[in-house]
Amino acid sequence: MRLRLPRVHPLLIALIALGIGLGQATQTAVYVVSLLLHEAAHAAAARALGYEMERVELYPFGGRADIPGIELSGALGEAVIAAAGPLANLVALAAATALWRLGFADAGRVRMIVDANLAMLAVNLLPAFPLDGGRIVRAALSRRLGFSRASAAALQMTGLICLLLLAAAGVVQLLGFPGWQLAVLSVV
Repeated sequence: MRLRLPRVHPLLIALIALGIGLGQATQTAVYVVSLLLHEAAHAAAARALGYEMERVELYPFGGRADIPGIELSGALGEAVIAAAGPLANLVALAAATALWRLGFADAGRVRMIVDANLAMLAVNLLPAFPLDGGRIVRAALSRRLGFSRASAAALQMTGLICLLLLAAAGVVQLLGFPGWQLAVLSVV
């Protein structure tokens, strides 16, 4: 098994450059490391289950891995691989908090780590496909419905989640808070 470098989407490269250009190099680095940790956990889980990732592509809001045969492996394999990324973010969040509580890290840097990993954790656990939460839902449904019907149900749920996010963005905006992040998340 050889290490393959992920393909980085041009939009992610542009956002990294923008973050650095705006003087947010530390926050940008924390986000990129959190994203890499998340995707590496997926890769480690896939390898532990005997799968080889053909290609990993990193996007601004996460990544996508091509794992041949994952659909044939059964629900548990897909659920374990999907849960590994958010679990890695949870571990990073807990580790940063523990280091701060023990006096080994300053609050500002820990806050950046916690914010990046909490955001990644929350977004990826939304029950919308192809996010990790949507894959976990599909895996759970596929035991009862079969893979094709579970995929269709997960996609229907995704449409509902997107509409709810757009509605929430509108409500938040009407209340005087910026809701554009929810709208962008809904579209993505």
